[in-house]
Amino acid sequence: MKLAIAAQLAGCLLVAFSTAQAAGLDCTPQALVPLEKIEARVIVVGEHHGTEQTPAFVGQLVCGLLKMGRPVVLALERDGSEQQALSLYLASDGLATDVQALLATGGWRQSVQDGRNSQAMLALIEQTRRWHRAGQRVGVLAMQMDWSPVLPESEIGKQPWSQADTDYFTAMNDRAMADKVWGTALSYPGYTVVALAGSMHTALGSASRSKQVASPSFSDLLAQRMPVHVVGVSSQGGTAWNLTAEGMGERNVRRGPMFRSDSRIDTEVDLGKITASAPAKKAS
Repeated sequence: MKLAIAAQLAGCLLVAFSTAQAAGLDCTPQALVPLEKIEARVIVVGEHHGTEQTPAFVGQLVCGLLKMGRPVVLALERDGSEQQALSLYLASDGLATDVQALLATGGWRQSVQDGRNSQAMLALIEQTRRWHRAGQRVGVLAMQMDWSPVLPESEIGKQPWSQADTDYFTAMNDRAMADKVWGTALSYPGYTVVALAGSMHTALGSASRSKQVASPSFSDLLAQRMPVHVVGVSSQGGTAWNLTAEGMGERNVRRGPMFRSDSRIDTEVDLGKITASAPAKKAS
């Protein structure tokens, strides 16, 4: 009996210490999202790829949750084959060689860039690494399906396999992301998952999206299984670095919502004027 009481007391002291440690984090939490009122264990944020502001905003969300004593899994729209590299980077010292090792994997090194491999995204991962090394209960999930080449890159065709049948790929991709986030949330019941993905994936209950894409979105699939809280971001216009029909590069972005007008939004946040964030690999 005494041992049980002692173990319980030790557990309470550990939780109290962890909470106090988290409260002293050197970061600024996001004040526009009432995190204390959000009961859902999955918070979804949609974005236009390639801005400085959205990854920074997500970092502030994670900061706020950690300061509240809520452990976090940061789920990113990244190929599952990058999971090992991300986990190794979180455990590293963040030296230049560690950064180069990360950027030598997956989407970071691809010749075609769509804004997901930006300097701002790298900065978000670096911030998460610092929290992790400081003892915070935080991790990163590469939530897309895992595609790892089985032959030399010289054997790969010119057209990415994802473009061979875009509808089928989109369905597979959204399903994989929903499966991974759902599985992670179940596996780590004490953690909140903060998922960042493109607005086409995060649109929830959008009829206009259904007219473009026959398969349900990542958010649609996930919301069928568990409660989710969707954060919609808007801006006062600016620029973003991404991939359009015109090719890769910096583009002007009009002011207004960066989500579909008919999709469910639980909290809307205006990021102000947005600025483009170029690919991290080129910057390095």
